[in-house]
Amino acid sequence: MVYILRHPEDVAVSLSHFFSWPLDRCVDSLLDPNAALVPGERFGGHQVRQYMGRWDQHVRSWADQTQLPVLIMRYEDMLAKGSETFTELATFLGLTTDSKLINQALENTSIDRLKKLEEDVDGFAEKPAGCERFFRSGRTGEGAEQLSIEQRKRLANGLSEAMNRFEYEGPEVD
Repeated sequence: MVYILRHPEDVAVSLSHFFSWPLDRCVDSLLDPNAALVPGERFGGHQVRQYMGRWDQHVRSWADQTQLPVLIMRYEDMLAKGSETFTELATFLGLTTDSKLINQALENTSIDRLKKLEEDVDGFAEKPAGCERFFRSGRTGEGAEQLSIEQRKRLANGLSEAMNRFEYEGPEVD
């Protein structure tokens, strides 16, 4: 199992664009122990309900389980240290760590390449109605830029233990 982790502030901004939700609703969702994708009891279009829980609960449920091997990859590390992170992924999956193939994988999965593929194939099946595009900016740090200090503090206060564990910074907690 490979679990890709992302800073909760950036997740909030991403959710806002993805679902066309106000940022407050996204912050609430990351702090909601009952949060779910497709929140209805049965189906939402072509997807079934997916329990998510709070951001920290979801992260810990994968990071702390012992039933199967899990590689936790921080999205930020994938961008900042792509070759190193993808080599770690290849090793975990038992694949070759040849640098030429790692670099090719990085090129093939770059945000620009994924955006182009989305345009060329007339969309992306997992994109919900009302979402302009599935692959948007791919940048880190948008949460710190776009969330209010109050929203950032709510996330930091509610998620500080997991944020610290995975080396995510936020504003000073109350």
